[in-house]
Amino acid sequence: MQRVPVHENVATGAGRVKRTLPMALRHRFAILIRLRQEAQKRWSRSPVPQIDVAPAEFNRFVGANAAGVPLRAMPLASHLAALDRAEFSQFGELEAELRRVHHGRTSVFGREVAVGGKDFHWRAHPESGVVAPLLPWHRQPYLHRESGGDVKSIWEINRHRVLLRLAQGWFLRREAADAELLGDLLDGWMDQNPPGWGINWTSALEVGLRAVTWCWVAALTQDAPLWTEARSRRFLWYLWHHGQHLERYDSIHHSPNTHLSGEGLALLYIGCAFPDLRRSELRWRFGLDILREEAGRQLLADGMHFERSTGYHRYTVEFLLHAISLLRIAGRSDEARSLQTAATRALGPLTQLRRPDGSVPVVGDEDGGTALALATSDPRDAAPLLSLAAGLLQLDWLQETVVSDRALAWWLLNPESFRALKARKAKESVIAAYSLPRAGYFLARETGLEPWFCLVDGGPHGGNFSGHAHDDCTHVEIARGASRLSIDPGSYSYTGDPCRREWERSAAAHATLILESRVLAVTRGPFGWAVLPPDPTTHVAEIGAHWVCRVRRSMGTERAAPVHERQTVLVRGYGVVVCDWLQGATDEPFKVTWPMPYALGEMELEDRTLGFALPARLQWEWHGVSGPRSELVPRASAPSYGRSLEGSALVLRAISGSRSAVLSIFSCPTTAPPSSVWSHEGVRLTLAETELELGPGRDPIARSRVDLATPTPG
Repeated sequence: MQRVPVHENVATGAGRVKRTLPMALRHRFAILIRLRQEAQKRWSRSPVPQIDVAPAEFNRFVGANAAGVPLRAMPLASHLAALDRAEFSQFGELEAELRRVHHGRTSVFGREVAVGGKDFHWRAHPESGVVAPLLPWHRQPYLHRESGGDVKSIWEINRHRVLLRLAQGWFLRREAADAELLGDLLDGWMDQNPPGWGINWTSALEVGLRAVTWCWVAALTQDAPLWTEARSRRFLWYLWHHGQHLERYDSIHHSPNTHLSGEGLALLYIGCAFPDLRRSELRWRFGLDILREEAGRQLLADGMHFERSTGYHRYTVEFLLHAISLLRIAGRSDEARSLQTAATRALGPLTQLRRPDGSVPVVGDEDGGTALALATSDPRDAAPLLSLAAGLLQLDWLQETVVSDRALAWWLLNPESFRALKARKAKESVIAAYSLPRAGYFLARETGLEPWFCLVDGGPHGGNFSGHAHDDCTHVEIARGASRLSIDPGSYSYTGDPCRREWERSAAAHATLILESRVLAVTRGPFGWAVLPPDPTTHVAEIGAHWVCRVRRSMGTERAAPVHERQTVLVRGYGVVVCDWLQGATDEPFKVTWPMPYALGEMELEDRTLGFALPARLQWEWHGVSGPRSELVPRASAPSYGRSLEGSALVLRAISGSRSAVLSIFSCPTTAPPSSVWSHEGVRLTLAETELELGPGRDPIARSRVDLATPTPG
């Protein structure tokens, strides 16, 4: 369900009409929204770019009460004034970023780029230097490198992390140079980006995230000398246009996912942070409606985001926590309670999906950014969000995270809540096995030193509206301690490199088995799907002290299509065993791939054993195949958006028989090598002190060799 704002000259004077539609009408309703938006593009656009408003006309656009209102009246500014600067923990990291900014440098997706200076242009691609033309936003091409490269590089720098850092610098150290440079950069942006014109107005989500940053910039610098009357008026006029753009051109008809949630958060921010601007009451209520409804629609029953992307799930958690924090700061705690249930549900997956080193595996697409970079932490690190949630929602099962990064919590919690967070004692909150049955993610882990971790993707594809999902059924992430052994290829670029984008979304790029003559999923552009793969069936069980996940799927749409079953077993105290069974695919070439984040020189391949320059090894066997061969090939991976690392992949190829199997065993080099006995029923493995029996269509059987060696009494 989606509620749409209706302008004040339509329907009643309330400014908004709520209509609830059955799900069957949702698609048709989205088409009507599209028609309305297309009409507005033609009726409301300025015939020429306009970069300022005359003082006499300011009240008409912004509001009669706002013209003389100082920025210090903002609720966010009042919240910041109460913070104890002595408790801020990231001052050194923030100062390091500020030094780079004052030298005209910043980073975009891990790459150093220029910012500021007489030749700097906010519409220029930060790497190629190509300046996007000044066109009406809806006529601006950008999906095929028309802007000089991947458009997300332009959008990332225009989220204004640089301006936020300068504003934080002023707030914490009161140096005039920070405020002066901030004013210059802000003026330059407004000169080059008239409302509704250019590349920086094409994405409503980017408009919204920039508006969120601007709200914080204004609050952090409310007493800075940069706010002359002319600049304040112009800033508020631009911010009002950000809100108007979001009201009119939200993403319901083309990106009804985290885009829509982020836009709702931005409307909530504009309305709550600037209560005296015209339409502020309508905007914050409309933004809150969007967040409530999209949380109910986008979160699955197990709490995971419907696109099955761990990166975009983190975004969803961030949006909800920011909304709850903002509503409390604005004195609207009753409204904040309406989002707390959804936030709590979404926090479960984010907490438990982490590897032993605390990082969240990149499964599906990963944006590489954050809604608001208040902390200097890597966006892939979930600890700042979990620490904020621990202080904000008082959830006992989040206490394990409170000893980690608390910099984000310092900005968003009131001083009393922050001190209570610091005083809480940490306790272990991760669990040995965790299942997200609707999302299709199943994981198991050990505890202690160098623990084993595995995550199995055994669920359905997210569907055509899940533009950030990959064709990764049966993919397995494996880690031991801080060492990552099997990884997702990540997302290097959405539009900058179409061939790599196609590859990273394919099954061939993931840790799975594929039949080389069959394609189960077909993409449609960088975010769509023309053909979806068959859904699998998954079964998870505990066998003694060990954990097993069985994923079974058809490798085609015909009745007699081959069947693939992947059995993944976490053998506690030993490692991870993965056995791929393939039936009904006689004489078909197939391969099993293990992508790894290590260069070729960091591993040694010898006699069906792969040794790492790490505390792990990989051994494998074939059964019922012909022409088996293994090769180690170079393979780049993207640990985060826009970042490419040299890696490799072990590829195991063979020609299938009537029933074939490939056995892969990840273990510690100091343990005894495994031994195996194959039969028509399956395989019996000896793994140090454990015997494991595997076979297709049944749960494994595990026995302790100590128990087997003990004579039976009598």
